[in-house]
Amino acid sequence: MLKTTFHIFLLISLGLLLVNWGNVGHRNISYKSALSFSPAMPNFGVWADSLAMHASDADYRKSIDLNEGRKHYIDLDNYAEYNLNGKIASTYDSIVKIHGENFVKSNGTLPWATRIAYDSLKNCFKKRQWTKAMLFASDLGHYVADGHMPLHITSNYDGYATGQSGIHTRFESNMVSTYLTPIINYTGGQVKLISNINQYIMQYIYRNENYVDSILNADLYAKNIAGNTSSTAYYTALWS
Repeated sequence: MLKTTFHIFLLISLGLLLVNWGNVGHRNISYKSALSFSPAMPNFGVWADSLAMHASDADYRKSIDLNEGRKHYIDLDNYAEYNLNGKIASTYDSIVKIHGENFVKSNGTLPWATRIAYDSLKNCFKKRQWTKAMLFASDLGHYVADGHMPLHITSNYDGYATGQSGIHTRFESNMVSTYLTPIINYTGGQVKLISNINQYIMQYIYRNENYVDSILNADLYAKNIAGNTSSTAYYTALWS
């Protein structure tokens, strides 16, 4: 039962998240994740409040841990092989062997930080360390969410390269905070077994990188409609 329980929970942690983002988005998504817990996990429903409370712990650590920041992003477009073939090596050791550790760290370690959080959570379940497990589950949810935010997967993370500075906050925090209804109304869903964790992480990162241009184009569209990037008209257009 324990093995089944932590497998189910890990699937939920990796697969449920809708979007990332800002404290409000992270908190609400983490809280709602408990609605998809399996009936085999009746005692874990009480985690909902704690998962929400600790959903942004990883962000808060950036101010005291100089290594934390790089765990929240990966600049895929700085990898020549990604631009050529649409993929990079999936394990940390293999990518470091190709590019060197300095290059890899300077371009973000999000997929591998996600895997470490997964392994840490799994070990806590095996040892029945429930409080530590909850904290690692919160971190895992945060990193997975970051991997679903396209601007965490590009070197043009805040629109500097295209003259759209500030789009990161406008999109992930301001817009999501304004349009929380789809998250708040989430009522649960089914999960499926993930057989290859590394492959799964890289696949959703690749998939979400495809939306970088969509966000940047939406920002230009909304700015054209509203004549600014701060009004209700702008955010209505950006959301639509």
